[in-house]
Amino acid sequence: MRRSTKHELPKQSCWGCLVLLTVACGTPAPDNVTASAAELSCENPTTLRFVPDTGNVAEAYLCFGFDAQAFATSTIRAVHWQAPSATSAFQIHHATLYAVPGDYPDGPLVCDGMPPGAVGLHVWTPGGTNLDLPADAGLQLPAGTQRFIIQSHTLHVGSGPVEDGRVTLCQGPSAPARLAALLGYLSPVPAIRPEHTENSEGICTLGGSVHLWSVWPHMHLIGKEISVDLVRSAGGTQPLIDVVPWDFHAQKTYPLAVDASAGDVFHTHCTWQNDSEQYVFPGPLTENEMCDTAFIAWPAEAAFCQ
Repeated sequence: MRRSTKHELPKQSCWGCLVLLTVACGTPAPDNVTASAAELSCENPTTLRFVPDTGNVAEAYLCFGFDAQAFATSTIRAVHWQAPSATSAFQIHHATLYAVPGDYPDGPLVCDGMPPGAVGLHVWTPGGTNLDLPADAGLQLPAGTQRFIIQSHTLHVGSGPVEDGRVTLCQGPSAPARLAALLGYLSPVPAIRPEHTENSEGICTLGGSVHLWSVWPHMHLIGKEISVDLVRSAGGTQPLIDVVPWDFHAQKTYPLAVDASAGDVFHTHCTWQNDSEQYVFPGPLTENEMCDTAFIAWPAEAAFCQ
């Protein structure tokens, strides 16, 4: 049983880019801390630096473009994040790394959605995890990738110093034994009524047979529970995660070692408790709500929803 200016930036709507919000499993890191490049155990790591600064606006999506030529013939094996410290005036709600087969400005730009062909590679949240794939695995980049994009959902939280964020990337083999890809889907979110408990369910039917490496569930502040089950086409249901009580400030990626078959169905169930006197609507901002599920899986060509 489920338990039941002052440059002014506008608020952003980002449904198109959120479809691909996905993460990979690694060793959990404390808030605002990541491994140094030396700890990544790779040669010539690439570090991307960005300054999440919304000016006087409380919240905005900012995008930054970077050259991706160093990865023209390789995959990505590791992604490690370093966020601004706790004293910084600007904090990151989440940040997503994309690859795009085309040009993109250095930025920062106020961004709403991604350019055509962009593929989400990794998303980081406070208290979340870095990406560390096995040595014989690599994350697939879209053909002809020219630029990386970092999209930072940035919050203005105080009057401290403005600090940068960093993403350090490790190259993986050009033809890995296990070519991984990201598989994510959004479940519907209702208009959550004042002083009500609301529920929603979403599904993804697997297009091919895959090995599941990790799962990342995502809700916002009034989320109470999120669970994901694997309903097998051959019969039977396998619970993958059940996060209760949900804690927005302690989001995690959960490791998996599960083989799933084409036609199996991922079933996500979300519960919210709105104790306020106002409606809470679906959307990407912290005042809104979401019900997201994201996996990393291989082989890449089979990791998609029908």
